[in-house]
Amino acid sequence: MMQPLTKVMQGTTCTVKWALGLPDIIEKLRELKIEQGSKLRVVCKNHDYMIIGVEHQSSLGKNMIIRILNYDAQLYINQVERGKEVYPVGTFVFYTGDKEWTYPKSLKESLKIPPEMEKYINDWKLPVL
Repeated sequence: MMQPLTKVMQGTTCTVKWALGLPDIIEKLRELKIEQGSKLRVVCKNHDYMIIGVEHQSSLGKNMIIRILNYDAQLYINQVERGKEVYPVGTFVFYTGDKEWTYPKSLKESLKIPPEMEKYINDWKLPVL
């Protein structure tokens, strides 16, 4: 039976029958070799809607936290601009490189923040798996 990922239970493994989205999303799916016939596992759900970002990285990325923050912010902006309910966005980096990840895993770690400003700067975490 074919159904959207929003309708399947968390933990379910699904086979991709077709995918559509913005050109950047389709290009990223191709880059990750996610295509018709690929198997995906639903790792998180919130009500009937989920937004899960997966960034595949095979090399160390010094500014990865900024890139992920930009992706997440754009997803939130798109939701607000559509005038609908805003759902949480969860993004993680699937790192497959040979070296240990040594770059910042939070926004604050990547910035030179004067001590007197530290409490006013928001942080953004980067889960690296």
